[in-house]
Amino acid sequence: MKVIFPNGDIKEVKDGYARNFLFPQKLAQVATEGNLKIALKNKQNKLEKQKIHDELGKELVSKFSEITVKIKVKASEKGHLFVGLHAKEITEALNKQFNISINPDWIELDKPIKATGLHILPVTLGKSKGEIKLEVEAI
Repeated sequence: MKVIFPNGDIKEVKDGYARNFLFPQKLAQVATEGNLKIALKNKQNKLEKQKIHDELGKELVSKFSEITVKIKVKASEKGHLFVGLHAKEITEALNKQFNISINPDWIELDKPIKATGLHILPVTLGKSKGEIKLEVEAI
């Protein structure tokens, strides 16, 4: 029996598995002609959305190369921060200073930033990769 999964995959499964598990759990539906058309249309829409998302990601990443985010925090005389900066604080500063809103997960930080100075942070938006310049200053 052919079934359609929510992600658009069409697979051949055994009748008992489909009737006793997939259909009651609403994990799949019968691959009728109408359902196949809907699944193909949904898959095309998903691909178009992904293409638009990738284009916007490239555009946004290109903006990052032109700007420097500045954050002022309390630090010791040697330039060590009392509290580490995480991606969330960086995205909030980016939104406040340049009105650019991004997901904190897109900034790739191995560990919190604990020193003043200029930091280059890698950013990944889908397939697009770029860098954000972050200047940390002591108060």
